[in-house]
Amino acid sequence: PVGGVFCLAKTRDALAAVGKEFAERRCSKTYYALAAGKMELGAMVVDAPLKKKGTGAPLPAVTEVEALAHTHSTAHGSVTLVRLRPRTGYFHQLRLHLAGLGHPILGDKQHGRGGFFGNKAAFERSQAQAAAAGVGG
Repeated sequence: PVGGVFCLAKTRDALAAVGKEFAERRCSKTYYALAAGKMELGAMVVDAPLKKKGTGAPLPAVTEVEALAHTHSTAHGSVTLVRLRPRTGYFHQLRLHLAGLGHPILGDKQHGRGGFFGNKAAFERSQAQAAAAGVGG
């Protein structure tokens, strides 16, 4: 499940202006996610190139990851609330970078480790436990 703000442009000029803001990195994106396991609290930068489908060469991919809090989960031991700020923007970049750290995003059936990742009830239980513990609130 993903939520966020959608940016629309009513005119071509507005679209060009918004596109320029992102291209020149004057706008940033911030995401929050629950990741499997207990990550060390604090910030790190993941600089791990990703291979784009249909191409041979990996492309640079950089994500700022900040582990904010953990809570216990009966479904899988611990979960960690993370703040993610992609410096580059590739398809599934955030999912791949967290999975590469060994802490896939909860509910990610494609890049997760199986088990509860495809179980909606366990995912919702994890969200409820995180909220009850004050994680993300």
